[in-house]
Amino acid sequence: MRAITHILFFYLTLTLVSCNITEFVAPEFDVTTDATQYKAGEQVTFYFTGVPDNISFYSGELGRVYANRNRVRADSATNLLSFNTQCTASGQSNNLNVLVSTDFNGFMDTTSIRKATWTDITSRAKLATNTTSTNAGTIDLSDFHSKKDTLFVAFRYKSSPSTSASRARSWTVSNFTLRNLFPSTATYTHNTSTSDIRLAGMQVLSIKSDTLKWALGGSLTFPQGLVDYAQGGDEDWAISKPFDLSKISPDYSVAVKNTSQLIDKYTYIFTKPGTYKVTFVASNISKTESASVIKELTLTIIP
Repeated sequence: MRAITHILFFYLTLTLVSCNITEFVAPEFDVTTDATQYKAGEQVTFYFTGVPDNISFYSGELGRVYANRNRVRADSATNLLSFNTQCTASGQSNNLNVLVSTDFNGFMDTTSIRKATWTDITSRAKLATNTTSTNAGTIDLSDFHSKKDTLFVAFRYKSSPSTSASRARSWTVSNFTLRNLFPSTATYTHNTSTSDIRLAGMQVLSIKSDTLKWALGGSLTFPQGLVDYAQGGDEDWAISKPFDLSKISPDYSVAVKNTSQLIDKYTYIFTKPGTYKVTFVASNISKTESASVIKELTLTIIP
């Protein structure tokens, strides 16, 4: 009798637990519009059915394409470098060179720097001749993209032994920016601010004489001073972090709805003519699970 009671209790418990388990499923959701063609500047209304926890929106415009949501690299970039320089008006000339490498190993020691292959691109830049801040121009480095995707940029300072009558010039490098431009007109800027060259990941090393050396702050500066003949002159390097010449930002969505909202439509205005694949992602989310449904519409925007 006791065994039968235990069996009945087991099945009753199993039944109660089963009744409380609900399958976590994707939301019921759909999107419609009044038309498939609109004029640029005209309001488009998207009508929703279903009540998902969250809705996100990809308009299909540049930077808002669902297919590019996980993309971090892309082909056919044009790589453009720019920076500013200043120097003292008098003193030894040709102290500063700008170089790039695709095979530097990233270690700031003399052996590693000497072992790397460096290409001098100084002739591509307009360098200052006095204390007036001079923009180097837009320097195209796309030819290095074909060799390897990773590129280091270096500023090398070299001077001969100096006297009070023939001192090495001081130099300042600032406003450093490297951009990847893509055929789609998307742009990836490697440094988030031109006001702080440290964002370029600069590291400095004195190879010959450490009497004078690069100082790294918001700008990269080398002081004017004397280096005696016993030290054989100066050689100092400032080398950037490695730049990925194919780097691009992933595309992002706009949050249309979260769990605290109840909405049945969303309006948007396309400002430029074109054909856009619009994507809505609706999702239900719990602490441990999530499920989503994707709805796409193709809209034609005319002038």
